[in-house]
Amino acid sequence: MRNESENGAGRIFRDRRLDEITDILPPDVRRAVSAAASDAASLLGGEPSVSEIRLRVGGISSIASGGRTFPLRLTVSPDKMSEIIRALTDGSLYAHADTIRDGYIFSHGARCGVCGRAVVRGGKIDSVCDITSVTMRIPHDVGGCASGVFRIFSSKLKSARGIIVYSPPGVGKTTLLRDFILAASRRLNVAVADERGELYRNDASGSVDYLLGYPKHAAIIQAVRSLSPSLIICDELFGSDDADVAMYAYSCGVPLIASAHAGNFAELLARLDISRLTDARAFGCCVGISRAAGGGSFSLETEYLS
Repeated sequence: MRNESENGAGRIFRDRRLDEITDILPPDVRRAVSAAASDAASLLGGEPSVSEIRLRVGGISSIASGGRTFPLRLTVSPDKMSEIIRALTDGSLYAHADTIRDGYIFSHGARCGVCGRAVVRGGKIDSVCDITSVTMRIPHDVGGCASGVFRIFSSKLKSARGIIVYSPPGVGKTTLLRDFILAASRRLNVAVADERGELYRNDASGSVDYLLGYPKHAAIIQAVRSLSPSLIICDELFGSDDADVAMYAYSCGVPLIASAHAGNFAELLARLDISRLTDARAFGCCVGISRAAGGGSFSLETEYLS
């Protein structure tokens, strides 16, 4: 049972999402995360703000806070990792087998990437076992961080041309898209293809339909055919299948706001799946993001496409 004196109402963290995910972890892991978060707060100033928890069997476990890494005073054994995975899956590995095969578990509002031993049959990953590490990404809302991108969409683009937001992993593309959903759904009918549950906002403040857990191609096709959206939002375009369904939305007159991994504009266009979409004019603008000073907003590098 959790110590009620930790934070008055039985909470360690003021960040509700961080508290929700750590609440299910074994007590020693939770205490180690709390201690590391306090170290981060002392060094960086302010309340603990944790964006990521990394747990490794026999290796260095850590948290990420303020763009820095802080080690946990904890050694994770194979038995402890099994206990952590049972907690993240609510005791049912079978129910999460499909997403574990794809490299993640969605649990208590967080996407948890997993690594282990792949069982391969017929050239494809059939299952993943003997998990050796798990990375829990804690979603955060930064109000107004998508205002610049939303202004581009509202005033600069024509017809069904969308926007692709790019950066290296971990910069904040998902955070920006979550805020974009809030801004857009106040004016438009928005459909969100949320394959991994990271874009969902549990509020009733806008006109938004979430397709949770659907494969991206199925979600976008269903949204176009059944929901009459003004635009569709999705995370992490990757590969020819995603390019196919993005082209389908564009050909049906529905703009797509999506993210992609790339270090810069040249690297983005070097991806065959993305260059196919930009050449076809499915996107009218590519926006590279980086963290502005202070970390609460983004600097934008904007490229309009003719």
